Amino acid sequence: MVRFVTLAALSAPIQIIGQGLAGTCLAWTFFERGVPFELVDREEGGSSRVAAGLVNPITGARFEPSWRIAGFLPGAVAFYQVLEARLGGTFWHPMPVVRLAAQAKEWAKITGKLGDEAAAPWVASVIDPPPGEWTGAVELRGGGRLATRELLDASREFFRGRGLYRRAVVDPTSPAAGERVWCEGAAGLLAGRLGPHRCAKGEILTLRAIGWSEPRIFIGGGGWMVPVGCPNPKGAMKFLDIVGRAEYQAVFARLMYYAPQNPKALDLLEPAIAKLMPTYPDNEKVAHMINFDWWADNLPMMQRRFQQWLQS
Repeated sequence: MVRFVTLAALSAPIQIIGQGLAGTCLAWTFFERGVPFELVDREEGGSSRVAAGLVNPITGARFEPSWRIAGFLPGAVAFYQVLEARLGGTFWHPMPVVRLAAQAKEWAKITGKLGDEAAAPWVASVIDPPPGEWTGAVELRGGGRLATRELLDASREFFRGRGLYRRAVVDPTSPAAGERVWCEGAAGLLAGRLGPHRCAKGEILTLRAIGWSEPRIFIGGGGWMVPVGCPNPKGAMKFLDIVGRAEYQAVFARLMYYAPQNPKALDLLEPAIAKLMPTYPDNEKVAHMINFDWWADNLPMMQRRFQQWLQS
């Protein structure tokens, strides 16, 4: 159910619960439009504060443009630039993305999409792959990194200085003076307040690479590497080469049942474990493929139906 409230009908400032990226962007939107609000956060970390902030225009094994990237990216960049001017920092770092292919099958799929009308605007050029077990590489335009922690910290101090932010833990069952908007992210999902969910968990390792001046993002072999200001292209390429090797991906798959991107890893797994992997050949034949065009046209309708189902 979607409920619309006019400014005249507000009896108290809107309370935004959670100062992650979603809550912070909503707070800035309210601030710019003169909507009274209060931003509240428990200050116990959160996924937005550890996120890499990676923006990749073409994603996935199918080499498809990110959902509505052509429309969303210019608006997002303009939004961040406004905040940079207001807060005196640099949060958006545009940089090319290098997509690496580890197998001939993957490279064939990528090269087959280079001329597609949707993908072509984001393709800068086909380049030589770096040393290691890489079959091919293509450089993409439109990528970048959002310094999420810096943006959230600067925004918090801005709103705190104007009496619009406070640290608190809000009980969902407690009475509210006005409207509440819950922007808790994974914390809210794990608490079960939004119904059935599927959370994704990843691992991020921050390394100091002395003497490195690589200005591009690298994605391939089931991992990615984003420069954050401590530039060693040789060391980085060696790292990607190692994590993409079959023997290491097989070890990881045994521990967490994550599907290895390198199909050679399946040969190193016990048959009972290999058959559990989404990339196991028999499982790929019956895998559910998301139709992004359909979802782009029908997402609002499906969201309404889902909310109706939750409340039925």
